[in-house]
Amino acid sequence: MRIELNIGLNIEGTANTQQQRDSRASFAIAEIGNSDCVILVGTRRAQSATEDTLVTICEGAAQSVTDVATDLAYSLDQEAIALFNVETGVGELVGPYADRWGAFNPKFFIRFAI
Repeated sequence: MRIELNIGLNIEGTANTQQQRDSRASFAIAEIGNSDCVILVGTRRAQSATEDTLVTICEGAAQSVTDVATDLAYSLDQEAIALFNVETGVGELVGPYADRWGAFNPKFFIRFAI
């Protein structure tokens, strides 16, 4: 399945310098790329309403992509990462505090294709 991710690059309580955000994006790209079950198809950076965001598109089993995204949320100290399944049109939030953000809202999701 083709699944898009929105990975926020700011961490609350840190300076969030360009160098820190670049490092976090590089880490996320490497972690996805190192996954045995997920193929990274492409990445780009975008500005959401609140933060610098890594937008990726991946191929793999839906559960595998969800697992990688959940691991990234913990590793990057993110409350949640948004996923959008291109084939089913269904989105979700995963991560340690995803429930605090409520349901997935496509209005706030940055699609990979521009």
